[in-house]
Amino acid sequence: TDTMGNAIYIVDPFTGSRIWWASSDTGANLVLSGMQYSIPSEITAIDTNGDKSVDRLYVGDTGGELWRIDLGDQIGAASNDGSSGYMFADVSCTGSTRAASCSATTNQNRRKFFYPPDVAQVKDSNYSTSENYDLVTIGSGDREDPLDLLTSNLSPVQEAVHNRLYAFRDYNYKIGAPASTPSALTDADLYDATANNLGTLTGTTLQTEIDTNVKTSKGWYIDLKEANNVTLTNGLTTKWVGEKVLAKTLIYNGVLFATTFIPANDSTAQNTCQANEGEGRFYELNYLTGSPVYDLNGDGTLDRFAIAGGGIPSEVIIVIRDGGVTGLVGTSGGAKQVTPGGGSNRYKTFWWDE
Repeated sequence: TDTMGNAIYIVDPFTGSRIWWASSDTGANLVLSGMQYSIPSEITAIDTNGDKSVDRLYVGDTGGELWRIDLGDQIGAASNDGSSGYMFADVSCTGSTRAASCSATTNQNRRKFFYPPDVAQVKDSNYSTSENYDLVTIGSGDREDPLDLLTSNLSPVQEAVHNRLYAFRDYNYKIGAPASTPSALTDADLYDATANNLGTLTGTTLQTEIDTNVKTSKGWYIDLKEANNVTLTNGLTTKWVGEKVLAKTLIYNGVLFATTFIPANDSTAQNTCQANEGEGRFYELNYLTGSPVYDLNGDGTLDRFAIAGGGIPSEVIIVIRDGGVTGLVGTSGGAKQVTPGGGSNRYKTFWWDE
């Protein structure tokens, strides 16, 4: 069992002293027995009620688990300061201990979260039976193994990890912990948006899909795999070519932005300039459904993704200027400009400091 890395800390920025912490360690202020895996990313902190104080945290770990922490009003003042937390989602190891989870999990299901989620407060009556919720988006990918050596070096060669883009609905959006701890969301609780049915179906067939499958789910996911089989240089024929998320997701103007990386293999032949350093892609999706929203390559049809360049791309950065909005992605060849979307005009908002 790991004794380091599986914790969340709040520290006094002036003195460096630890104010509060959460971990499976019995000495923590908030003891979470299932927090067994390392947490490599920064933490997403939100203010749920608009009182200018952070009261909720979300963070993923290398076991494919996503944690939610509700902070109390007296952090660090006492061992029972009102804080609580639980495993919000589990898309990999499915269990609170190593012996009951990852040791029995296939290599392809060992998804990891190396970057933080993004969170949007949503009012949505079109795709959800309860219109108010917080949407938590994140992508899986192993930053320590971008070339998939943990599977490609096996004998026989195995498919790479089946990574995904996720959007979870947190219906317990009001301030404070829910009355009872909900079960962790899994892939079975989510709508599989990989086939893009919501972007291709029409009429009553589309509405039936929404009413029957989308509204009854607690979010959606997209498999990061090719549409057709690809024969790789190692002889393996598969749709899973190692695409993974190696940056944080971003929700802006109703669009979910994400970037992915595919290691150099036969699947990158469509963009031969990146043959030796892999291929970076950027995604722009309807954040409520995972459907494409823009024609990204100019061929007259809507696309979920387009090529950003070579190497591991950065996250999408939104730059708001007087003349408009620009989206940028960093690649090995420099910055790539991406479509940030239209939407309503932006106006200056004045602020004060107390």
